[in-house]
Amino acid sequence: MKSCRLSRVLFAGMAFGLVLLLPTALLLSGCGGADAGAAPGPAGQTSASTPASSTTPASLSVPERLSVSEEGRADSAELVKGYNAFSLELFQKVRKSDENLVCSPYSAATVLTMTMAGARGQTQEEMKQAMRITLPYYRLNAAVNALEQDLADNGQFTSANGLWAQTGRTIKQPFVDVAGHYYGASLDVYDMENDYAGLCKIVNDWVSERTNGMISDLMDPKDKPKVRYLLMMLVNAVHFKGEWAEPFWMWANPYPTPFHYLDGRTADVDMMINETEYRYVKNEDLQGVELPFVGGMSARFAMTILMPAEGRFEDYAASRTPVEFQADIAAMEQGKVHLTMPLFEIDSTPAVTQGLQALGMNTAFDMEGADFTGIAEPIGGLPWFISHVEQKARIKVNEKGAEAAAATGVTAAAAGSTTTAKPPVKITIDRPFVYLIRDVDSGAIIFIGQVVAPQTAGAASPK
Repeated sequence: MKSCRLSRVLFAGMAFGLVLLLPTALLLSGCGGADAGAAPGPAGQTSASTPASSTTPASLSVPERLSVSEEGRADSAELVKGYNAFSLELFQKVRKSDENLVCSPYSAATVLTMTMAGARGQTQEEMKQAMRITLPYYRLNAAVNALEQDLADNGQFTSANGLWAQTGRTIKQPFVDVAGHYYGASLDVYDMENDYAGLCKIVNDWVSERTNGMISDLMDPKDKPKVRYLLMMLVNAVHFKGEWAEPFWMWANPYPTPFHYLDGRTADVDMMINETEYRYVKNEDLQGVELPFVGGMSARFAMTILMPAEGRFEDYAASRTPVEFQADIAAMEQGKVHLTMPLFEIDSTPAVTQGLQALGMNTAFDMEGADFTGIAEPIGGLPWFISHVEQKARIKVNEKGAEAAAATGVTAAAAGSTTTAKPPVKITIDRPFVYLIRDVDSGAIIFIGQVVAPQTAGAASPK
């Protein structure tokens, strides 16, 4: 039965700032019957014979991560194009028109691309197409390695990958080589079939350490998959910490301003205010602004806010193409902006499994048709499959700064070139909007979401 829980993602909030944390866990499991050709091991485990190019987890050699190659760095630009298209399309598949949302297709893509190293045939091809990857596979992993290490270069962003294999399974060394060389994935072994609670504690401790203690409950023992065999848990944890390059200011008392909901109601929400140099767009169809983190207009990371004209939010969020999104961002010019925007907090659980399936990734979830023989051979003739991918997320934004995973892609062509004689452009974010956290240098989208009803502690109800 397909009741396994494959992945769980959580964003956690801090005392102030924009806070996003993302661990993504993916579990491969099998629903086989009797284990043909394998001898029973301790505590009911099975220990398959070891074919050439394979090894049991205890004897696996885990290689160190490779340095970034020039070829990989050159290919990372093409990888970003695909990942960004995937980010937008997955956002459009998992969003609901009347709900706030935060999600990170980037983290999902990282753990899925690592898993794809063990996929074969149609399973691998569908995963590649769903993530809109156009690079030849033999160049893909070096590009992922280059992108992740380049994002981490300034110390604000980290991405960690981990593998936990079921004791007694025969894991193939080439898969472990790819995971170690290109994803820096650690490898451990645990009898998760007989002590799933113990695995949960180990994984939670691992995630907590790599997210500065912000996430400590990624795995829940109650979510143990209802299948006979488990193969491997794959986990990704992404963390970003920074402050706004130009911190917002607020009145001595909260500054409530009406926010206009999609259904015509309004509610007073707490707003933060700033007047400084931003990249912005303002026309009859769209208002938007890009908020850099520490480093000014040359900062590596930024948050982009895009607010469509009244009555056009749903069409914009649901059907804007990747090319159109890039055009909206590219249309931004630099100038002095008087910006008013809401504080907000969001908790969401996007339906990532259904989103991936809607994008064409179906065979990987098929208990009879999936092919992950690049990781391990099937037990009893029935394949390993992915049963579920889940994200749980939280984001918290205020005037101080941000702790988040981030990515953006538009450089300022003429920093400081605007004239101070022009009055500031007034932009008030008081209607539903889409937001992105991006890496300016590569253009990679790390997080994407929407705010249709800003919620903070003690926020007023709409009326």
